[in-house]
Amino acid sequence: MTAAPAHAAYRDGAAWAHGPQAVYDRLAAAALATAPMDLTGTTALDAGAGTGAATRVLLSRGAHVDAVDTSSSMLAELHRQMGGRVRTVVGDVRDLPLADRQYDYVVAACVLNHLATPEAGVAELARVCRSGSRVVATTFGTDDHPVKPAVDTVLADYGFVPPEWYRTLKKELIPKLGTPQGFAEVGRKGGLVNVTARPVEVDLSDLSLPVVVSYRLGLAHVAPFLQGLDSETAAAMQRDAVTAISSLPPLRLSMLVLEGTTP
Repeated sequence: MTAAPAHAAYRDGAAWAHGPQAVYDRLAAAALATAPMDLTGTTALDAGAGTGAATRVLLSRGAHVDAVDTSSSMLAELHRQMGGRVRTVVGDVRDLPLADRQYDYVVAACVLNHLATPEAGVAELARVCRSGSRVVATTFGTDDHPVKPAVDTVLADYGFVPPEWYRTLKKELIPKLGTPQGFAEVGRKGGLVNVTARPVEVDLSDLSLPVVVSYRLGLAHVAPFLQGLDSETAAAMQRDAVTAISSLPPLRLSMLVLEGTTP
């Protein structure tokens, strides 16, 4: 199996569940809004599942779902939340430990933007699909909501330095998929047909400021730093972050949604 990304070990399921999950569940629901409402009897794969954002949507539509992720911690949290209803497999989207042509629907939410060759990831997703199956993938655009740099400034004030893998992600990997045209081309290079890529904006303005801050602080590149702080310092940093975003526009996140089918 291809080696997991360097940051996989830092993906803490509990930290994710108490922070980013509230946002990523909403992103997954928006990405799959065009999916058939009834997926009863179908088989679906959530690739790069994390704690199960897409899994929950697919289950609600009646699909039988398998979940793959590089992080056993994330999958353990997914298993706990799903009550064991979902088969979980530790694996890399670049080399899925799954048989060919077994799924009717495959989702890869905010996964391909972590890959140096995202078309290779698409090809793996297509490999495990039956002919005519739908593949859905998402990525963030290159524009950041002002909440993100505001929280980053507070983190820097407390001594946080983004790890190298995250700097590479932001500067080199995300821009590759940052336009509908570029994202669609990756889908076609990966072997999909009937490919479309469209921007989607998700309104998260109803989330409280502490929840928004928890979303940012629970991300994989930040959570280890937060866990290394004493409780008093961590609480002070969270309060400062809430203050820093209190006068900013409500949170809305832009993403791109790719859809295609297998030949």
